[in-house]
Amino acid sequence: MGQQMMDSMNVMCYYVRAMARGNGLAQKAGGHAIARGGFAVEELALRCANEADELLGAARCSGGVYPAVLKNDVAGALLGAFLPVFYAERLQSGRSL
Repeated sequence: MGQQMMDSMNVMCYYVRAMARGNGLAQKAGGHAIARGGFAVEELALRCANEADELLGAARCSGGVYPAVLKNDVAGALLGAFLPVFYAERLQSGRSL
């Protein structure tokens, strides 16, 4: 008598990219989603289209020092890039910042 174990992970991955054009300019925005079902692609597409449209009206700012506000996914990506330097193993071996 044997044992058999099976694992199945049914997921859907979506990537949407939208482009807005106006006054001779073009802006793009994109997004992605991973779901096990029931995710509305139309909702993601509308969000990307709105973001691209908002960027279309953006103006260049003059040079200087400005506070930065990051979207949650950008902040998470930056933290993920620097996180390993804070691992205990690296701290103890002197390989940390």
